[in-house]
Amino acid sequence: MPTEFWSFVAVATVIVVVPGADMALVARNTITGGRSAGLRTAIGTLLGLGVHAGAALVGLSVVIAASATAFNAVRLVGAAYLVWLGLQTLWRTRIRPGLIPHELGTKSSLRHAPLMQGILTNVLNPKLSVFFLSFLPQFVDASRPANPQILVLTGTFIVMGAIWLGTYVVAVDQLSGVLTRPGVKRRLDRVIGTTLVGLGIRLAVVRTD
Repeated sequence: MPTEFWSFVAVATVIVVVPGADMALVARNTITGGRSAGLRTAIGTLLGLGVHAGAALVGLSVVIAASATAFNAVRLVGAAYLVWLGLQTLWRTRIRPGLIPHELGTKSSLRHAPLMQGILTNVLNPKLSVFFLSFLPQFVDASRPANPQILVLTGTFIVMGAIWLGTYVVAVDQLSGVLTRPGVKRRLDRVIGTTLVGLGIRLAVVRTD
């Protein structure tokens, strides 16, 4: 592998493991619905990354990055969605301790909601489009065809994300005995809910210039 690839892996490792909306959402759903819900959220997250990677390849992300109107429209929708998820998590802390959170919904909603939440959290974040457009080209060798290199880099990034989020889900699930204790879970939900709201607000105030 060329030097550019390993440089990309080194930088991407830092980006992947830094906590953000994805990890907060994965933790929230793993604690609420167990390992399967956490894994579905992680899969949704990876599918969302795939959408951005594909968009970057066909040039759709260029439109979002170049148009302030398009960027702001997607940004505000994504920010509102994160804030809504955060407020929903904070509201859940009002539920009496004896009520098990994952018994509140239907089996159907548990089966599909985590996956869609993971997808929407990523697809509605235009910063990821800008990330793929601005970050990946730094590791592309101009002397060789660009698209095959971008495919390798985006695929590597998604695989790294899959390994990290999968490991994270297992770790959170292993600690679920402690994390699901009423007092601990309520405090953790407050932290996660506040984090999601904060990330939503941060996304809402991103400047395009």
